Amino acid sequence: MFEIDYSKLAAWLLPVRLRQILQRAWVKALVSPITKVQEKFRGNRDANLYKLAHNGQTYSIENMLNDKFDSEDRRIYLSGPLDKERIYLFQPDDKKWIELGFIHLYNSGDYADIGRDFIVWVPNAISMMPQGLIKMSAELDFYKLAAKRYEIYRI
Repeated sequence: MFEIDYSKLAAWLLPVRLRQILQRAWVKALVSPITKVQEKFRGNRDANLYKLAHNGQTYSIENMLNDKFDSEDRRIYLSGPLDKERIYLFQPDDKKWIELGFIHLYNSGDYADIGRDFIVWVPNAISMMPQGLIKMSAELDFYKLAAKRYEIYRI
């Protein structure tokens, strides 16, 4: 249904006595706007079928991101949140100091009570301008579930 060649169809519908080079070229010129619209329609249809083939599942989002931003090496992946426990240096209720020893300092978003649902890990080898990160965020916003929150980390 979508694979109709309108220039051939128009040539076939010409009467046999009018199937000369000049008339066929004239009919092809008349049909060219229809073929351009059909090409746009096919491109839009393919894009919509691609969007319908992907959903908010982890593997589907990973495949989509790798298809669009790293199609050769496919290094972009998703992981769950970093659930680090907060360590307080001084608790007002205890009124005493705590011996810490060796501690790790994390970003403010790495703690469990922040509420991030997943992390997108993008290697630094993938060169992205700020527009690329905005485009990636837009793609993630389209495919992820509405209540899910994420953050993009460069590794």
